[in-house]
Amino acid sequence: MAALTADKPDRGATANQSVPAQQTLTGCVDEQFGRYVLLDNQMLKITDLHSAGAEKEVFARHVGHKAQSREA
Repeated sequence: MAALTADKPDRGATANQSVPAQQTLTGCVDEQFGRYVLLDNQMLKITDLHSAGAEKEVFARHVGHKAQSREA
C-alpha cells in the first residue's frame, strides 16, 4: 500500500473537539480537476491527497483502487 498524506477531512471535527494525533482514512483514490482525492463509498470527496515524497505521479497508479491514508 502506498504512503499517502491527506489534508484535514472536509467533514471533520470542530475547533472545540479533540482530534487524535493520527487518523486513518480509507477510500477510493480518484483524480478530479488535476488533483488526487480520496472518495468514500458514496463517491463523495473525503480529502485531498498529497505525496509524502518527491514523486509527483505517486497516486496515478492507484486511481480506482481502495487505499488508506494516514493523517498526521
